[in-house]
Amino acid sequence: MQISNVTGTAFVVAEFCAEENRAPHPLYRDTIVNLFLTDASQQAAARVAAGFPPVREMVKIRTRYFDDVLERQLSSGCRQVVLLGAGLDTRAIRKSAANVSYFEIDDGSTLSLKQDCFQRHGIDANVKFISGNYVADGLMALLSRNGFDPDLPTYVIWEGNTMYLPIESAKAIIERAMGKSW
Repeated sequence: MQISNVTGTAFVVAEFCAEENRAPHPLYRDTIVNLFLTDASQQAAARVAAGFPPVREMVKIRTRYFDDVLERQLSSGCRQVVLLGAGLDTRAIRKSAANVSYFEIDDGSTLSLKQDCFQRHGIDANVKFISGNYVADGLMALLSRNGFDPDLPTYVIWEGNTMYLPIESAKAIIERAMGKSW
């Protein structure tokens, strides 16, 4: 697998998620994430964790939290799931459900790597990979060009990337999506 122009944070988060598979009492199982990992990603994750050790557990706990909330949403009739800054997230496979479509927005290189990896391993997921920047390109514009139905019950997962955005950008995204201002 050739990796170029893929954000390093995607691999670091994937490494931390994969570690839970080896835990004696795991918070969740994610065997799909292992498909993306290499010695280089393991070394990068070790460097990040050495600089801020709690980050490992933070990623694992938030993964479990969003998995639990997503399961409740799916059982309550959610028909679409949107993942902003999806990275190497595997929920479209791990949490697939009948009549539920996933929309993953991230940079094109990350999504291409992910899609290629799924195809090589014969993994079929009901996911629309949307290459774009939801801040600059507009969340609703990206979604509407890719088959998103604003009238269907939808759950949005905005996990782990708001810390990289100025507060004004985060507010603007929500305002545009909801049609409300703060």
